Amino acid sequence: MTRTLTSPMFLIILVVLAVTAAGGYFVGTQQMAAEKDTAAAKDEKTTTQASETDAADAQAPAADSHDHEHGHDHAAMGEGVEQPTIANTTPEQTQAADATSRAMLEIQPDDIVLGEEDAPVTMIEYSSMSCPHCAHFATEVFPVLKEKYIDTGKVKFTNRPFPLNASALDAAKLTMCVPEEEHYSFAKALFKTQEQWAFDQNYRDNLRQIALVGGVSEEAFNACMENTELEEKLLNGRMQAHQSLGVQSTPTFFINGDIVQGTDNPDDFSAIIDTHLDAVSE
Repeated sequence: MTRTLTSPMFLIILVVLAVTAAGGYFVGTQQMAAEKDTAAAKDEKTTTQASETDAADAQAPAADSHDHEHGHDHAAMGEGVEQPTIANTTPEQTQAADATSRAMLEIQPDDIVLGEEDAPVTMIEYSSMSCPHCAHFATEVFPVLKEKYIDTGKVKFTNRPFPLNASALDAAKLTMCVPEEEHYSFAKALFKTQEQWAFDQNYRDNLRQIALVGGVSEEAFNACMENTELEEKLLNGRMQAHQSLGVQSTPTFFINGDIVQGTDNPDDFSAIIDTHLDAVSE
């Protein structure tokens, strides 16, 4: 994979220029039709995971637009995330589920982590690349928290994909196909230009152009988009987060195991993090 980038800021500048130019980007009609079919199939795939839980869906409350306006993009709002099935479980199954949930609140081997390994506070974010609130956090809130807590060794942070639709899934795949040290720079660039690609019917054309300008070859980009193993991994991770941790909207955060939703204020995050730091120091 060809991908040398000089700096995150350089990448962001290149991406903005690339997406601006992407309006003239053209792929053959046959290829565009094939990619549209692929996107439709992915959207269908994200919804079929819930096909056996219609009864539970019928009992579930409708998504509240108030939550969407105040910091959440709901999976239930036409975005195709399964609802949990209500079923009787044995004590052994309950114990195993609890163990899985506890493990997911810790750093996992596949997580891409920012911060010191021994930082006393662990912050986990579940986000969708097509989620406007996630974009706001990544571009406006996270830099403040990074400077105050991650760069000072107090917090270790990881982001886990929770794709809500086909464009978010492809974008998440792209961030996982670049070298690990460029993962968060690439993700920030995509969030920063989200309105220019995420909601476009031909979003993959723009993703391809972003990848090319970012140093990813056409061959590597196509291989990434066709990587079904990576796709299954991302979808399974989303389902596990929903089933084991109850994640239903993005962004959802876990700070030392405590769930945090509905805020985009750095001061709110600081208050929560400081509480955990105080508890550790006692």
